[in-house]
Formats: sequence, structure tokens, C-alpha cells
Amino acid sequence: MFDLIPFRKRTLFPTMWGRTDDVFERFFEDFPVLRGGVDLSSDAFLPSVDVSETEKDVVVRVEAPGMEAKNFDLSLKDNVLCISGEKKEETEKTEGRYHTRESRYGSFRRNVCMPGEVDETNVDAAYEGGVLKVTLHKTEEAKEHVKKIEVH
Repeated sequence: MFDLIPFRKRTLFPTMWGRTDDVFERFFEDFPVLRGGVDLSSDAFLPSVDVSETEKDVVVRVEAPGMEAKNFDLSLKDNVLCISGEKKEETEKTEGRYHTRESRYGSFRRNVCMPGEVDETNVDAAYEGGVLKVTLHKTEEAKEHVKKIEVH
């Protein structure tokens, strides 16, 4: 029966979902603030950032394998941590050709708003195992503002 009638094995749903994704991507292109100031449409290198908080510290972890500590530039102003850097493409000549190349290279910049007041003079940063870890110590005022709320 399928020999007589043109039949596509594709369904409507993948096409519909793809179109829905396109609509959202186009919407967010005009509002970089809603995306955290990050260009999500680019194929450029963009490391993942995790922010966690304890009673004493705010910890920012940046997954950036293949870089060196000297490739990062960090600054802190008005409770916003600016992380920028560049992952350079390997210039080593190899024999043969690539069949697949998914590695990303280039410059990046991420601005991370702190969830509380941090001491700008007391920040530690270390790069190890492909992860940049920045520990920002909270100010005494920020530590004291934690208030337990009772649920009735």
C-alpha cells in the first residue's frame, strides 16, 4: 500500500517543536538581559557558570577545560563579578584531517551578579582540572542578614 501513495515517515511533532524553539530564540535575540547578557545563538566558546552560596561565601565555578590560569581576567565592581578570557585554538600541526571537530575557541565574557554583599578585598580564585573556582567572602553585614522564618 505504501508503494502507491507517497508517504513520509516524519511526524508533525518534531517540526512543530523546532518551529516553537525558533520563535523563542528570535524573541530572546532582542532581549539580551533576559538571557543574562549571553549570546546563545553563537557557536563561540561559552563556558558554563555555576553559582552557589553558603553562610560565609559565594562560590562561582566556571567550566573551562583547555585553558590556563593566565587566560582569565577577573574583576569585581558593585557586587558584579566579571569573568572574561580566551580559549586559544591549538596551533599544533597534525597529519591527516578532521572528520568531526566540536571544540569551541574564542573570547568570552560573563557577568555574575552576587546574591548578597561580598567583600571586594577578600576574593580567592584558582584554576584546576579545567574548572575556575572563585570564592567571594561575604561581608559581616551580609552574614548577619540571614533570618530564619518560621512556617505555621
